[in-house]
Amino acid sequence: MVKTQWHNAKRHCLVAGHGDLVDIRDQWKQDYVLRCLANHTNVPSIWLGLKDSEKEGATAEGQFT
Repeated sequence: MVKTQWHNAKRHCLVAGHGDLVDIRDQWKQDYVLRCLANHTNVPSIWLGLKDSEKEGATAEGQFT
């Protein structure tokens, strides 16, 4: 795994034909992604990255914001 910028990772996924990156900004999309993952139990691993655009390391009520 190599650290990279969002736009570079997105381009890599699209060019390599592996899919796309998801940007979860609301509860509906989070629930959708969780349902999709639950239906694909044969996936060996999933990488999840978090970014706080306001302040590095800030949380709200124990959840990453």
